[in-house]
Amino acid sequence: MFNKRLIFVTGKGGVGKTTISSAMAVAASKLGKKVLLVDVGGDDALAAGFGKDTIGHTPKEIYSLISAVRVDPRMAVNEYVHTFIKNQFIANRITRNRLLDYLATGTPGLREIMTLGKIWLWEQERDAASDAYHYDLIIVDAPAAGHGLSFLQVPQVLMDMIGIGPIKSQTEAVLGLLQHRKKTSLYLVTLPEELPVIETIQIYKAAAEVLAMPVGWVFINACHPKAFTTRESLEIKRRLRALRRDASNTGFLPTVLLSARIAIGRRVQQDHYVKRLKESIKAQFVEIPFRRSDVVAVCYLEEMAEELLRSVPT
Repeated sequence: MFNKRLIFVTGKGGVGKTTISSAMAVAASKLGKKVLLVDVGGDDALAAGFGKDTIGHTPKEIYSLISAVRVDPRMAVNEYVHTFIKNQFIANRITRNRLLDYLATGTPGLREIMTLGKIWLWEQERDAASDAYHYDLIIVDAPAAGHGLSFLQVPQVLMDMIGIGPIKSQTEAVLGLLQHRKKTSLYLVTLPEELPVIETIQIYKAAAEVLAMPVGWVFINACHPKAFTTRESLEIKRRLRALRRDASNTGFLPTVLLSARIAIGRRVQQDHYVKRLKESIKAQFVEIPFRRSDVVAVCYLEEMAEELLRSVPT
């Protein structure tokens, strides 16, 4: 799971993509890896999990061995202008011009390629003294589902549009990193439910056919445990049938048995969708247990990280 240098995490909105990204970072840090956690969504969802109000636009440590950063495409465009226009007076005039805002917003793919370009630069960073990579692992909390695919497809589209020049060269370098099978991988997060499963299978196919990016892992989030054996399930059904025939039985027992029957049915449905995923996707899978609270805190990320380390080979 942690044998790549660059991991993009995506999935349908609401499946726990950001939480999984954060837990992976914590797990990697426990293995002694120096991690950069990248937020490209701009909603500061990553910050809350680590007890922070916000994440800045430059990498800053938020947990032992974990730095986090939120990419601002507008700032990335500014940096790009200053990189390739050596005359700082002219560069400043350009970046302070409101026209650049319109160009950054209105030019198809510009914001995405600048964001990916920043990620490429962080992947290339080395320490001056040792010449080792500054980060052992970069985890990108990518946009959800369809937008995530569009985000990752931008370099290919631009390569077909641009003739020559610095943007062409940078785009080529970014595309090379995205499709580098030894360095880079796409990880998918889903739920054992119909719509998330359908969308996850679609993302997997698009990753292979459109992006030429390998899918390494699929995280099936919010999995309910198997509460009853087959024999116990049959006994619960038998007792419920018997209770239905006895109209006088209105106590606590029918409610308990009905709740148990619902749990059994939910697990059967879950197993169906897990099986469908595993039959449709060639990747490694990990099932994340369901938890009742929607609040994500550092203690929960640490628990999930331990679960990941126990469940999967590193």
